[in-house]
Amino acid sequence: MNKSAPGDGVTLIDYLARGAGCEYVSELHYLSFSQKESLISVLAQMDPATYPLAKWNEALSYLAKLPPQKTVEEARRALLGHYSGPSV
Repeated sequence: MNKSAPGDGVTLIDYLARGAGCEYVSELHYLSFSQKESLISVLAQMDPATYPLAKWNEALSYLAKLPPQKTVEEARRALLGHYSGPSV
């Protein structure tokens, strides 16, 4: 799988999917434990300023059904919390 750098013409959601080892972004809704760990690592290590707030909020809405945040850092933390939380 081709791993691109964040912001390298790749949307945030596509970048996260690739980082988690997903072929399709829809797979982000059904991650295995190891994929979730990979995604958490990607989110924790990336600079949130690489993507604009609108893209972070789009990811929050699509992936976690969470409301928009006011800053990119708040949005990144909300996604981290979503994927770090207990599995249902």
